[in-house]
Parts: sequence; C-alpha cells; structure tokens
Amino acid sequence: MASGGCENNVKDTNISDLTEILDVTVDDVGCRDGAVVEGACDHDVHVDTGDGRRREEDVTSHIDGNVSGSGDAEQLELSPDKQETPRKNTLRRKIAAAVAILRRASESEKNSDLPESFRLYKEGIQILLEASKEIDTGRTGNLKVLLNTKIAALLTHAENLRDKIKGERQSGDHPHSSGVTDEVTQRREYLAGFILDPNDNVDRSSIVGQEDAFNWLMEKLVLPYKFPRLFERYRMPENLLIFGHPGTGKTMTLRACASMIPDVTFFRLSVYDFMTKHSPDEERSVKELFRMASERKASVIIIEDFERICHSEDRFRRIHTELMVQMESRPRQTIVLFITQTPWHVTSPFRRRLAMRCYFHLPSKEERINILKAHLEETRHKLTDEDFDKIGNRTASAGGHRFTQADMVVLSRDIMMQMIRRIQTAKYFRKMTHPVTKIDDCWMPCHQDDEGAVPMNWMDVDATKLLEPAVEMSDVLLSLASTTGTVDLEDERKMFEWRSMYTEI
Repeated sequence: MASGGCENNVKDTNISDLTEILDVTVDDVGCRDGAVVEGACDHDVHVDTGDGRRREEDVTSHIDGNVSGSGDAEQLELSPDKQETPRKNTLRRKIAAAVAILRRASESEKNSDLPESFRLYKEGIQILLEASKEIDTGRTGNLKVLLNTKIAALLTHAENLRDKIKGERQSGDHPHSSGVTDEVTQRREYLAGFILDPNDNVDRSSIVGQEDAFNWLMEKLVLPYKFPRLFERYRMPENLLIFGHPGTGKTMTLRACASMIPDVTFFRLSVYDFMTKHSPDEERSVKELFRMASERKASVIIIEDFERICHSEDRFRRIHTELMVQMESRPRQTIVLFITQTPWHVTSPFRRRLAMRCYFHLPSKEERINILKAHLEETRHKLTDEDFDKIGNRTASAGGHRFTQADMVVLSRDIMMQMIRRIQTAKYFRKMTHPVTKIDDCWMPCHQDDEGAVPMNWMDVDATKLLEPAVEMSDVLLSLASTTGTVDLEDERKMFEWRSMYTEI
C-alpha cells in the first residue's frame, strides 16, 4: 500500500492490486438498489453519510485543497441505467474504468505532468468511492475492506502529490510553463519597486512631538532587529497597527525608524498597489510579497490605506482574505505593519490579529508652536513669545477643524510666502544694510511714507541686492485667514471612541 511521496511506484503497489478485485465471482458481489451501505470499514476512508461519517464530497474536497488540475474532466459514462445493466457488471465496469484512469495518472506523473496526474488521481478515486458504496458489507465485507484500503492509499498519494505541486508553485519553479514563470518574474520586479531606499535617512529631529508613538515603534521595530537575542520566543512582535488622522506623522516616523536599521528590508505599499490592470489576481501579489519578504534576512511589510480592503468589492475581499492567511503563516523574521486613518472600518477578524496598536495623536498647543518655530528658524521674523502663544490658541480649532502636524507645516510655509507676496506687490523700495553681509545698497520693500522710499517694483531691483522683509504678525494673520485644519470634529470623536475601546497606547 503506497503511503509515501509522489515518487512512489503507484502502478505496482496500488493499481495492480486493484485489478485483483476485478477477478471476483458474481456470487462474491452483493449490491443493494442504489442505496448506501449502512456498514463501514475500520480504515480512514468512510463513504457512508450516516452516523457522522465522512461523505464522498468531504473526501474529494479533502484531497482537492487549493490545487486544481489542468483541463476539464473527461465525461465518462460509468453509470449505465441499473434497470438495464446487471449490478455486478456495473461494479466491474466502475472498477475497471478507475484502474484505467489511475494508470494514466501514473504515466502522467512519470512524465512530470503533475497537475494532470493529480486531476486523474482525483477522478479515479471518485469512481472507486462510488463503487465502494454498492458493495454489501454483510456478504462481502472483505472485498469492501480491500477496496477501501486501496482508496486510502491512493488518497495519501494524491495528498502528497498536491503538496508537491504547491511547493513548486511557491518556489516559482514551473519548468513546463514559461508563461507562468514570466508572470512571477514580472510580479516580483513590480513589488521590488516598493522597497524603501536604505539611504533615505530621516532624522528624528525633523519630527516634532509623537514621543510616545516613536518610543512604541522603537520597541516594536528597531530593538527586535538591533538586539535579536532580547526578543527570542514570544517576545518578537507580530502584526502591528498604527492609526491616526492624516498628517499626524505616521509615515515620517516609520521612515525615521527604518533609517536606524538599514539591514532590514522595508516594503511600503498601498492596498491599491496590489491591483494592476496587467495582473488582476490580487491574492497572488499578496502571496508573492510575503514570499519575497521571507527570502530576506529580516523584513517589515508596511501596508497603507489598510481600511480600503474592508470594502465590499470583490477584489478587495480577495486581498482581505489572503492577507489574513499570510499573516498566520508569515516567517518569524517578518513583521507586518498596517496604517489606517479610519480604524473603525477595520473588521473584527483583522482587529483580533492586530493586537498591538498605536495611536498618532493630534499636536498639542506646545507642539504646534514648536513646529512653527522650527520652520521659521532660518527666516527673519519679528514674532515674540506672546505672538507664538496667540498662534497656538488660534490653531487649536479653526472653522470647526483641528490642525494636524501637516496642517501646521502648510501654515508655516504660507506664512513665509506672505513675505514673497509683499515683495511682489510692493511699489516702493528703500536702501537698507544687510544684517548678515553688511552690504549697504540692498533694497527692501517699504511703505510710501517710509524714509528713503523710492517708487519702483521688484523688476527694477538687482537680484543680488534684494533684502527680504522680516515676517510680522500681520503675515501670520493673513495666513490664518486662508488656512484651516483638516480634521473635523466628527472624525475626532470617532477616533477618540475607537482609541478608548481598542488601542494599546
């Protein structure tokens, strides 16, 4: 009885034994009127439907798995009308047909056509299961036991064959299908474009605030790869979730962490990057991504716009399902990190798999002021501490919207642009001494009533002698009038409620 791998000689150990069953006499065969036999053998294969035993469909799906053969199954007329054909002849014909199909399966396996061989094995086993139903255990129990023993051996061989096909597909080894190999190569080249540049260093000092979130990512990402001995066994992080409003510094903080561990490969892509017009099989892209990550010494997979896969569209559902499968079977040296802006859309199955969660909060008043000061550090301004305090209060909420870190950056740049606008609209300039170079004949825009004002515009000024005016509080007020936050109060309320229920920090 064959129970080994795909290299076993199935023809000699199983199929030739099945031919002995064809030599039974008419009296040795007991059939009922198409009814299912109530008894069952003591082996692993049960074809009866009563008493909780496995049905024929269950056995077929058990060996089928996720592997499908090539081509359509042949339509064999193996069940003639029982009213016209004696039952004993029907049984003989079924076993004979199964033997013929299994011989073809063995030949296909020897020719290395594994998908076709698996399909034929599955078809032959199905016919034997039907034949086993028609044998009466009362008079011919030994015959039923013998047949079911052979079926069990064939099932084991088919399962091993299925595993071998899966192994070849996972390794990208398709010697008989150059088109599939080319497709895998193209998919891998496409996914390789989402690897972060290890030389793209982001300084921690460029990130204002988010101290708790940064320390959390240091603990979950940097330390495990920096000191792997400290994170043996169950200490190694698994699947991570970071969430927060857009513009709170999630991606920038991740880039800063990645710059600290250049030996780790970071894959950063959006859910939409799995869907391309040239490759509609999104789940294959997910599998290939995790396979590429497992080939590295250490890797982190960052998936943005994570909440989109909870969409009801078919393509998103396939990504959703495949991601959950890959998360369960990922290698230990791979960490998966998801980024979302609307965590309340995350489904409960995914939420259970993302037990480690981190919230990127909106900036406080002090953080908003520090962001503005950092961007105006190299710009001449006349803003006092009192002015900065007023700006911090004004940016708490403008028009029912809260300011994020990114919104404060936008405000800072607009304030600096106010100085450019003053130069562009100025109709009077006066000579000034440059505060750094000490050049006397520099020109700066001024009011017509200022001393030394000369009527001219910016086109009349030498580019090397232009002195930019200092930023004043009036420039800040003009920018605040045209700039607002991007987080409305309803989204802030949802984020707060979800954080209070599910977040870690």
